[in-house]
Amino acid sequence: MTTTLSGEMTPAVTTLTDHPTAEGTPAMAFPFVPVAGGNNIISSGFRTPGRPDHNGIDFAAPQGEPIYAVEDGVVVRSGPASGFGNWIVLDHQATLHVDTVYGHMRAADLLVSQGMFVRAGQQIARVGNEGDSTGPHLHFEVWNSPGRFGGAAIDPQPLLVGSANPPTGTIDPAAGTFYGVDISNHQGNFDIAATKREGFSFMAAKCTEGDFFKDSFWPRNRDLMQQHFPGMFCGYHFARNGDPITAQVANLKAHLGDPNIPVMLDYEDPNTPGSGANMRQLVDAINAAGMRVCAIYLPRWYWQGHMGSPPLNDLPPLWNSHYVTASGFASVIYPGKGFAGWKDYTPGAPVEILQFSDKARVAGKLVDVNAYEGTPDELRTLFGGAPGKLSVDDCVLDFWLQLLGPTGAGWPQLNNRSVVDALAEIGMHHGVPGMTPPPAGAAAASLPATTADRARDVFDQIRGPDGTGWNQLGNRSLVDAIAAIGHQLGVPGY
Repeated sequence: MTTTLSGEMTPAVTTLTDHPTAEGTPAMAFPFVPVAGGNNIISSGFRTPGRPDHNGIDFAAPQGEPIYAVEDGVVVRSGPASGFGNWIVLDHQATLHVDTVYGHMRAADLLVSQGMFVRAGQQIARVGNEGDSTGPHLHFEVWNSPGRFGGAAIDPQPLLVGSANPPTGTIDPAAGTFYGVDISNHQGNFDIAATKREGFSFMAAKCTEGDFFKDSFWPRNRDLMQQHFPGMFCGYHFARNGDPITAQVANLKAHLGDPNIPVMLDYEDPNTPGSGANMRQLVDAINAAGMRVCAIYLPRWYWQGHMGSPPLNDLPPLWNSHYVTASGFASVIYPGKGFAGWKDYTPGAPVEILQFSDKARVAGKLVDVNAYEGTPDELRTLFGGAPGKLSVDDCVLDFWLQLLGPTGAGWPQLNNRSVVDALAEIGMHHGVPGMTPPPAGAAAASLPATTADRARDVFDQIRGPDGTGWNQLGNRSLVDAIAAIGHQLGVPGY
């Protein structure tokens, strides 16, 4: 994430490669045509000899036929427009560096409004015959960067070659992939406004490092992120594991400016090995100082190679890094949800944000880019959630992990036994009748997929299968087994 590191890089994998394109031409085609059967029903082309000022193509379609977004985008116009009657303008700068225009619809047939995010294949309107039109059709335009307002019209037809008919099912406009950028003083006066215009959803910027460094660009970046990414940004602190925690927290708090700004903890100091205990102490100290850690940037290679893979339950969301080799626009080089970087660290410790490149083109520079899979509301909750407030799902998961171990194979400090089996071993050692632990190294328990099934496992661990006690505990529940051991040891009251 930051070039203060000593050159150690996240393991890279080969994936998509850049494809050179003509200037002003997007790097890929639209996934969908704007109307069903679109490539077969074009009635008028782009700037033909008979219509040299025709900045788009026309699709002859019946009145009321559905019109679809050809790509993910943001609605920048939806309403009356000269010559069109009504139009919709979609901004696809984040994916294809173009805008698309849809014209001649009735006002009542506009199904999206300005500011909405739409998905490729989502219905946005119905075909009409409004404005300068001689019959029902869709007028469709494509404008290169910076878009409809400042760019130039280009021929849409090459971008529709091979495009599929829109899906017949309903597209959920909320769920999907959202991209973010993280920067530091190394990017200088980075153009944050342009980053927003290009369709990015969230940002992080460096605030401090260790107990000594304050990023001189943070105040400027903070104020611009507040303006362009309200509720969807954070400042990050690069931890130096050899620096006193209290001094690091004081440095962060002094420079952050507003304690309500969420903090991402960047934990990857290559010079001093990290530990689960040190990382947790730093998280707790930041929260205790009136700030809030919204996420931990913890590359998997560092967690494994420099920390010994400690448990990660009861921690803020994980932000992993795993880089593709390609350089280019974020949405073009993003490897997708099946990419290895998304793999859970341990059961119950998923990757929430993935940094997948350090050389994506954003606002004219090559920078770190990140992906989030979910909905805007979920992403906003990640940045804005209350510190220390666990959901029922979080609590049930933690109970399961505490009882069965971080991977379901017991706890190392309990001789790789679960709590039940560890009590059975302790009881046998002290001669408690009926205590017969199974052999060490039993197969790991699988983490159930749902909270309800995890809760059933927790019930069984405490009370025994179906509430009848555990054989290895002499058919006792967890509580009764502790009481039996205490009684055997002569503890008063047991």
